[in-house]
Amino acid sequence: MEIPISVDVAEPLLLSNGTANMTGALSGNGWDYYYLETEAGSAEFQAKLNWLGEANLDLFLLSPTSEYYVGAASNGSSLSDISIHSNASKSSNPTDISNASMLSDVSSASNLSDVSNTSSHSASNASNTSNVSDGSRGFPWRGEIGLIKSPPSGRWLIAVHSENATEEVGYRLELEQFQLAAEPQRWNLDAAAGSAAQAQFALHNRGKALENISYSGVIDSSTSEEKEGTVQHKKTWEWAVNASNSTNKLSATLFSDDKTNSSELALVLENPQGKPYDALLGTGDLGPLEVSSPESGTWKVKVFGNDVRDDAGQSFRVLLKSYGQNPWSWIETRGPARLESNESATLDANLSIPDTAAQARQDGYIKISSENRRFEIPVSVTVSGTTLEGLSREDVNDSDGDGLYDRLTLGFGINISGDASAPAQYRLRGTLADCNGSRIESLEKSFSLNRSGIVYLNLSGNDIWRAGQCGPLAIENLILYDLAGTYIDRFEGNISIDREPKQFQPPDAYLTGEYLNRTDGEFIIIGVNLTVVKPGRYELKGTIVNDYKEELDSESEEVELSAGNVTVELGFDSEEFVRIDEVSRIHLLDLVLSRGGAELEREEYPYVTDEMDPKAFSQPSIRIDPDAVSPSGRPVMRLGGSRGVARVENETAAIS
Repeated sequence: MEIPISVDVAEPLLLSNGTANMTGALSGNGWDYYYLETEAGSAEFQAKLNWLGEANLDLFLLSPTSEYYVGAASNGSSLSDISIHSNASKSSNPTDISNASMLSDVSSASNLSDVSNTSSHSASNASNTSNVSDGSRGFPWRGEIGLIKSPPSGRWLIAVHSENATEEVGYRLELEQFQLAAEPQRWNLDAAAGSAAQAQFALHNRGKALENISYSGVIDSSTSEEKEGTVQHKKTWEWAVNASNSTNKLSATLFSDDKTNSSELALVLENPQGKPYDALLGTGDLGPLEVSSPESGTWKVKVFGNDVRDDAGQSFRVLLKSYGQNPWSWIETRGPARLESNESATLDANLSIPDTAAQARQDGYIKISSENRRFEIPVSVTVSGTTLEGLSREDVNDSDGDGLYDRLTLGFGINISGDASAPAQYRLRGTLADCNGSRIESLEKSFSLNRSGIVYLNLSGNDIWRAGQCGPLAIENLILYDLAGTYIDRFEGNISIDREPKQFQPPDAYLTGEYLNRTDGEFIIIGVNLTVVKPGRYELKGTIVNDYKEELDSESEEVELSAGNVTVELGFDSEEFVRIDEVSRIHLLDLVLSRGGAELEREEYPYVTDEMDPKAFSQPSIRIDPDAVSPSGRPVMRLGGSRGVARVENETAAIS
């Protein structure tokens, strides 16, 4: 028995002076495969497919990391006449062109009149991809083009596909590559403030000729801005954002104030042509939406109220981050203005560190630009100056002598070298974690220091007891900044604190996170489970809303509690719920436990019931057994004095 096996082997694309040309012919549903080897230093490559006639041919590119890119219609133009956004036509399936664009379902997103039929909660870059299998009829030549910027190094697969061609179709595949190799590939140096250094780089152009070459030092920068807004049902809120030539990336994230997750919003990022670039549709927080190498011009972040039930609208916050590159004045460069294909040259770079440099490390690039193409040589500079010395002191305080610590004090050493010009203001940030690496508390302190010393932070024993699971404790991500947010130093060593969370003082009382719906025929009653460490008088308050975020009632009561576990029933009036007469869940919001005017704990959205029918409250009131206990065995007491039902259901507690 014999089984025939047929294998299509990809042909290599051999570049000469940065270009390659291949010809071939396909019929039916045929495929031809080629491959291209890319190396580090590639700025971009372009693949162009041309053919004659009415047949449909398709161009696909598969990256070394298994991402597919689909060619875009070019009407048979030459490569130099086509301008396509980088990665504009990424697809997960090389044979599925129709799905390369998800934003086609939000075709009216610039008006945002209705996105209820959006087929996906996420869409990416689709407005840049036309129906690539449909060229421009009426022209003798048809074509598709794929442009890949900053391609990952490795073997790229390039495929040409004929779609139901009834006769043999001849094609021409052209490829252009721009690649500049530098040796050494990066520049790392340690130097003192006020010093200078020089370096030489050997450049070798392995792609097409580069003209009008310029050189500059650049350093990464980022800015963030937040705006608050409100959007009504089927209305649009927008924020205009400028992207310049130095903008590398834009990122937008929506944080919804909808604690019940009942409002459906659309977050849309719109390009300067007014077309949607990316979109997300859903409830709660959305994003981030990101665009790399955005086109210069005015972009818009839009929020559309696709399904908002509150007449007042849905409030939210949008966080916009912009990433770019600023000139790096420390670096001066000199190199050739033109490099022919396969030509080599030398780049000279001088780096001068200012006397006032305070940052312990600076990371940037030598940027090499030719027309709209860019190559980079990474540069990392470690400057002697202000450094973090780690944990210098650790103290605990037991104010009442009960053997439990009320406070943990940590002292961190800051070393300022004698020749460093140090800023007067610093900010120290880090994280206190338990033995599992789980966060207990964020650390942050701003302070002044003009010479080496120790900065102290005090941490609450209550917080450590509540959030920590095990010891020893640890300090993670300890970083020093100046007040402008500029990075100065990071402590790379391990900081361990030989303490257990249970050695610290627990709070007087705390919410256990367990809740019960004990609603009767008259009141909406929610049982809140507490653990009381210190007996005394406590206050519990909260608010309930329905699925439409309509407030139904608020309640605040004080009660004497004994030590131990107890379930406190917080009673709310059902009158508003009955009046609205809509079947809904009941959401408990803004639950606050306090003692003596001091807030012990707050939960913004602790509990939601199953759906409840207002008509059930038309029945006679049903009282709860005075001897009732919660499923956990805790004694139960009812709060809600204004309801006329407050009574003691725990012999050791009294409500006044």
